[in-house]
Amino acid sequence: MTQRNAFMITTAIALGVGVPSLAAENQITLQQSGEGNQVLIDQSQGTGNWVGDAGSGVAQSGNTNQLTLTQIGFGNVIGSVQQTGDMNEMTLIQRGDNNTIATASQNGQGNRFTIQERVEVMGNSVEAIQQDGTNNNFGFTLEGSDNGGAPLTGDAMMTGAVGGMIVQSGSGQNADFSIGGNRNQFASYQAGTASMFYWSIYGDDNQMALSYEGTGGNNILGIHSNGSRNNVGMRMFATGGSGNYGAFYLPAGADDNQMWASQFGDRNEISVEVQGTFNDIDVVQEQEGNAAWGFVRSGNNQVNVVQMGYDQRIDLEVDGGMGGNLVHAMQTGGTNTLAVNIFAENTNAASGVAGWDLTPMMMSGAAGDVAGMAGLTGGALMQSGYDNSLRVEVGQVFPGGTGNAFAVSQMGDLNSAQLSLNGDFNQVAVSQGSSFNVANVAVEGAYNSVGIIQ
Repeated sequence: MTQRNAFMITTAIALGVGVPSLAAENQITLQQSGEGNQVLIDQSQGTGNWVGDAGSGVAQSGNTNQLTLTQIGFGNVIGSVQQTGDMNEMTLIQRGDNNTIATASQNGQGNRFTIQERVEVMGNSVEAIQQDGTNNNFGFTLEGSDNGGAPLTGDAMMTGAVGGMIVQSGSGQNADFSIGGNRNQFASYQAGTASMFYWSIYGDDNQMALSYEGTGGNNILGIHSNGSRNNVGMRMFATGGSGNYGAFYLPAGADDNQMWASQFGDRNEISVEVQGTFNDIDVVQEQEGNAAWGFVRSGNNQVNVVQMGYDQRIDLEVDGGMGGNLVHAMQTGGTNTLAVNIFAENTNAASGVAGWDLTPMMMSGAAGDVAGMAGLTGGALMQSGYDNSLRVEVGQVFPGGTGNAFAVSQMGDLNSAQLSLNGDFNQVAVSQGSSFNVANVAVEGAYNSVGIIQ
């Protein structure tokens, strides 16, 4: 037998009175089981209202159920909301300030979970949101400032993640977050396989953390950050799976952001595109067969990529006009590939900017006498191990590249370095240690400086 029920609970009905001008400090608990049920809880007028608590809240069990909960005002609390079953829908809406979502969870298959925090809200707290199962969807929309949980710091705590915590586990999961406002703090965590978590940030001084940990593969984490002084961390730790993908995108006008990403596992990829200025991007990849792609389309940014393992690949492209970008890359292990293409000026030759940490390169004649006999500075491109290859191309399209500087270090056997410079006032230092290494350098232009030691 199929059980189909519908409940509508409002503050006015719960009090047994007419529609009030202001309702305060009401509390609702509800337990429902069966299929095809609908529950609408409306606490749209008042302050200090509660839906459940940590011990007993609102719970639906069964399939194809719908739960909608609305709170408007300030100081309201969603203490505990749970759905268990398949093809269910849950929508939580809070509008106002200093509201709290303590715990909300869904478990099953093919479920949809939506949270909306809107109308210039501030001071709201999200403590624990969880969705478990397969092929579920989660959506979170926030418009306001000073929301989330306490506190994330430096590259969103690199990312051990605390803050407003949202958790998904299982396979085939999908999550889409949109944050519009300033000084918000949120963290998300995924465990499973073939899932996607995507963040869109519009505003300034926000802190966000994305974290994946598990044995699965083919997961995607993505961040679109459109604002200034945002602090974002991404961590993907796969102990058994492979083929995970991470992406950072900073459009024009996204300035002075800090972003850190770490991937552990095999055959993972990460892509970074920067169109703003004064951004600081750090990427770390470990294990085998990983790839990092970086595109810098503007000036005065810092990009640092580190890979540890074998059969890794780094591709960096800089075409930021007047430039002033700092580009660093390091690979340890064997059979790795590092490629850098420069269609800009003054890469790794920035003179520094007041209030920011761009560091000027220190190279001069014969590329700084081979960069201080391989003490190296400027844009360091470093490889250690065997059978690695490195390629740098500067200004291979009109009008060429001017005032760029690179210090290349390869330590180990059977390594190769190929450098091609087209432009003026460029500097290159190449240091190769050990045996059977090859360096090829082609220079076209004026006042260039090249130094090589083997």
